Amino acid sequence: MRKETGSENSITVLRCTCDAQSLPLKGVLPVTDETDLHKNVLVEGAGDTGCQSLPLHRVCLKSKYVSGDVTVSIVHKRLIDGIDMLLGNGLAGGHVEICPVVNEKPVFAD
Repeated sequence: MRKETGSENSITVLRCTCDAQSLPLKGVLPVTDETDLHKNVLVEGAGDTGCQSLPLHRVCLKSKYVSGDVTVSIVHKRLIDGIDMLLGNGLAGGHVEICPVVNEKPVFAD
């Protein structure tokens, strides 16, 4: 992962084959208003019971599974001790059902 200065920062990533979405812990990636896509994704079981609406951010990631600009969902508490990010099937491959993406401001069709 590149910081805004262009340098790299190491984080601990777990390849999680049971998740469609990739979930970094808030604070381990440089997310800002500029990286915010102003959309959320609905995720169930990300640290709390029930379905959560998590913000989507566009960040630069470099790993053996995927490198380049990617979209991730930010979680506010660590899901697994010692792990900074769960890398899901949406980025790392596999045939999965993608989580629905919702706009912060819904648009109603006539």
